[in-house]
Amino acid sequence: MMTSSRRDFLRTTVLLSAAVPLAAAGCSTTDPDKEKSGGGTLDKAKSDGSIKIGFANEAPYGFTDKSGKLTGEAPELARAIFKELGIKKVEESRSTSAA
Repeated sequence: MMTSSRRDFLRTTVLLSAAVPLAAAGCSTTDPDKEKSGGGTLDKAKSDGSIKIGFANEAPYGFTDKSGKLTGEAPELARAIFKELGIKKVEESRSTSAA
């Protein structure tokens, strides 16, 4: 039972690790030429020190806790990744319905 639980956790972690940068890039309009020359979304987020990304309100992946804070696997992972990239402020947008 522990092996299955660990496997599920690792699979979710890997999927979210790939999904967070894709979600961040997919939620904005980008110019491919600017991206190639270093003037794209990531550079803008680094220079601004913030990035806005969206999360579905689905436990345990991303949900609002009793205090109103967005938490869960995806938001926590996003905060950690963007912090490592030098982006300290993650502006969160919550989705209220599935697309």
